[in-house]
Amino acid sequence: MSFPTPLTPPYTPLTDSSSPVFIAKSQFPAHPNAIKALLTPPQTPEFELRAKQEEGRKLSDNEISYYLPSRGDGVNDMYVHHKLLASPSQMTPSRILHIWAYQLLLHPLLSSTVEFREYEDISFVPSRPRNLVEALSTASERFSYIVDERDIIGTYLNGPRTLSNDRLGYLVVKGPSQSEGDEKVEYEFMLCATHYLGDGMALHSFMNEFYILLGSDLTTQEISQKITQKLGLESGLVEIPKSLEDRLPPSKSDFARIVGKEESRRSEAKLIGGQSFGSSWEKLPRHTVVPTISYDKDKTKGILGNCKKNGVTIAHAVFALCNIAWARKTDDKIDPCLIYSALNLRPNMIPSTSTAKESFFHLAVGYFNIVLPTLLPSSISTSELFWHRARMTKQQTIKAVKSPFVVARSQNTSMVRRERAVKWAKIDDEEELKSQQGNPGLATQERKVSQRALMGLSMLGNLDGKYKHAEFPSLELTSLTTGSRQRQGGLLLFAYTFAGKLWFSLGYDKNGFPPGVIEGFWSEVQNLIEEVLV
Repeated sequence: MSFPTPLTPPYTPLTDSSSPVFIAKSQFPAHPNAIKALLTPPQTPEFELRAKQEEGRKLSDNEISYYLPSRGDGVNDMYVHHKLLASPSQMTPSRILHIWAYQLLLHPLLSSTVEFREYEDISFVPSRPRNLVEALSTASERFSYIVDERDIIGTYLNGPRTLSNDRLGYLVVKGPSQSEGDEKVEYEFMLCATHYLGDGMALHSFMNEFYILLGSDLTTQEISQKITQKLGLESGLVEIPKSLEDRLPPSKSDFARIVGKEESRRSEAKLIGGQSFGSSWEKLPRHTVVPTISYDKDKTKGILGNCKKNGVTIAHAVFALCNIAWARKTDDKIDPCLIYSALNLRPNMIPSTSTAKESFFHLAVGYFNIVLPTLLPSSISTSELFWHRARMTKQQTIKAVKSPFVVARSQNTSMVRRERAVKWAKIDDEEELKSQQGNPGLATQERKVSQRALMGLSMLGNLDGKYKHAEFPSLELTSLTTGSRQRQGGLLLFAYTFAGKLWFSLGYDKNGFPPGVIEGFWSEVQNLIEEVLV
C-alpha cells in the first residue's frame, strides 16, 4: 500500500488558454466531441452566483472505515455497469455530458473532493460551479466517452485506480465506433464511486434518474437551460447529505447505549466460522474477474415461485446455495459456514423535516452474518436439506433486521470499524515509510480474526423496482453487473433480479485462491440451482 500522496489536479489545460475548460487525465480519456461541446456551450445567459462559502462535512465513523483502506489502491471502489440499446441521436457525447453535469448538481457528493488532515479528521469538500461552463468543466473531469474495444469493467477493476481524493465519482460511456441512421445500437454505461460516498442502492437510484433524462426528448439546449436554472436558484442548492449516523434515532439514555453495546458484543461472540476457500501459495498480482449468469424470465418465475412455496425469498435461498455447494467440495464438515452480508439501514433513518430536496446518494449500510452447518446429513434429501437451510437463514435474517438493538448495534459496529481502520492505516503507513527509507523491518503480521468467514453475499433484491423502465421506453436495458475493486484474495457474490431475469454475479481475485477452487465452487452452485431451484 502506498502513502496517500498529495494529489495534483487530474487535468491539463487545453491549448486554448482563453477557455476555463480542462481535459481529464485517466485511463478513460474523454471523447474529443465532448470537449468540443464544452468549448462551445449553447448560447444561454450565464448566471453568476454570489460567492458562497460552504464548509465541508466530516466523514462519519462508517465512512472513515471505508475511506482509509481505499487510499492506496482503491479497495471497495464501487461500480454499476449496464448494457443498453438506444438510438445514436440520444447518445451524443455532448448530450450525455450535460445530463451528467445536471445530475452532479443534484447529488453533490459525487463531485466533491476529500480533505485528509488526520486519520480521524477527514472532510468532504463540495464543488460549487457558478455557471454553465464551470458545471460542464466539473462534469468533464469525471467523464469519459470511448469508442474502442477495451473491457471497461476489467480496466476499472484491474488497471490503475480511476478514483482519488479529487475525483470521488466517474461516468464511463462506451459507444460504437460507427453508427448510421437511427437504428438502435448497443452502448455501455458504467458509474463509478468510492464506497465511503454511498452504497449499491445509491448507485441504482442515481442511474434510474439518469436514464429518465437520457430517455426523454429533452435536447442538449434544454438540458443546459435546466443546469442554468438550477444554478440560478439559491434555494435550489443541494447540500451535502448528512451521514447515516446523524440520521439514525439517538439512544434514549446512557443505559440504552450500554445495553446496545453489550448486545452487540454478545452477538459477535456467538459467531463461529472457520470455513475458507484457502489462498494461493504464489503471491501474484490481484486480477479480479466477474463471471455472471442469468436465467430467462420463465425460469426466473419458476425459481421465485419455488422459494415462495417453501416460505422463503431468493435471498434466503442463495445463502443455502453457497453453504451446500461448498459443503460438497470441502473435507471439513466440522467448522460452521459463516457468510457475511450488508443490511440496508435507510428504513431506520429519521424522516427528514426539510422542505428542500435532499440527495439520496450517501452511505447507509449496516452488517449481519449468517452461520450454517457444513455437515451434509445422509438421512434427508438434498432438496429437503436445502429448504431447511434456507429457512434457517430466514430466521437469522429476521432476528438481525427486526432486532430492537439494530440501530445501537449498527452505531457500535461503525465505531469498531473506524477504530480498526485507523489502527491498520497507521500500521500500513509506517510500513510504507520504512520501505521508502530502505528499512522494511518486519513484515506486518497476518491480522488475526476471531471468526473466519467463507465469503460475502450482497442481495440486491428486485432491481426492476429501482429502474422504472416504463419511464424511459426509448432505452432498452439488457444487462446489469455491479461490484467493486477488491483486496488481494477478495470474493463477493451478488444476486438480484433485473429486466425480469435472475442474475448471479461473482467477483473474485483469480490469482488469490488455489487453482480451480473457486471455479469448482461456482460450478457446484450452478449445478445446485438446476437441482433444487429450477
